[in-house]
Amino acid sequence: MATTDEDGKYAATISVSVYAPAANITALYMPPPGSPYAPSNATAQIRVIYNQTTITIAAPKEVKWGDPIPVEIRQAVPLTRKVVVTITNGTAAVTYETVITDAAALVIPTTDLTPGNYTITATAQPLGTWAPSTATTRVVIAAEKPKITLQAPPILVAGLPAQIHAAAEPELPIYIYLGGRPLNGAVPLDASTGPTTLKAATQRQPPYDPAQATTEVFIVNPIQAAAIATALALAIRLRPKTRLQEVKKEVIAAATARRRQLPPETEEALNVLATAFHTLGERAGLHYHRKMTYREYAAKVEPYAHDKNCLWRIVTLAERGVYSPLKPHPVELTEAWTCIEQL
Repeated sequence: MATTDEDGKYAATISVSVYAPAANITALYMPPPGSPYAPSNATAQIRVIYNQTTITIAAPKEVKWGDPIPVEIRQAVPLTRKVVVTITNGTAAVTYETVITDAAALVIPTTDLTPGNYTITATAQPLGTWAPSTATTRVVIAAEKPKITLQAPPILVAGLPAQIHAAAEPELPIYIYLGGRPLNGAVPLDASTGPTTLKAATQRQPPYDPAQATTEVFIVNPIQAAAIATALALAIRLRPKTRLQEVKKEVIAAATARRRQLPPETEEALNVLATAFHTLGERAGLHYHRKMTYREYAAKVEPYAHDKNCLWRIVTLAERGVYSPLKPHPVELTEAWTCIEQL
């Protein structure tokens, strides 16, 4: 703000903080109340002289979640000034400050960040006639995915301990949920009879992303009268012998879809395969259906086999009997039945 002299002239000193080739300066006259003069203004354009500067930024293209990101900033002109560094994924941002002359180094921790794609921006602040300068780079914070296995009996009884086995690779804390509720030891007494989801999960922990495994279980609550009848019917339906006959029926049906007549040796090999599938299916809680090939189902239950080589020898023997004219040899069948005990 300036006041004119008796000749109507005034002089003012202003600081130009715009780093552009030209800037407009406007003088505005605002008459006091009651003045006979109207407001007026005048604009003049001036050329701004300043020094352009350049900085560069370098960082790894990818780091493991939890590892620090080393950032190196270089300046073309040896000028000591502040640099503001920001890392953002578009929704959240973290800002750091450092001082640079020729070069500056900064380490950005990633533990409190989430995995994903980030942009790192470094801005050298203006200093007098030296203009600001900005440089950017991109980095990926990558997380590893743990592998979780979950095993549980097909039926759980309310009030009784749940025999559940869950493991994570690598070894991480695992949390068990039954129907969305944390499960610690025994099945809750108020659990309702019926099918529900059992889940094993790990939490997000650098450098690992969260992971989970689920399986379906049937809960029986003896307190509920209707559950007793349901449990009895289910127990009858899931009797081992009955279940084994169902698996044999499905295994044979899958084979007869390819060949109408099966030699006795091939039928025997399929009986061995059905027994193996039944044993591992009960253990895994997953039962064979003719829509699956023998190898597809074997791959699903393989983690539950004590001797995986044994399982695949049985599968290969059955496939050879079904898909080729070669009949299984009696010695091979004897070895296959012996192999069942090792599953």
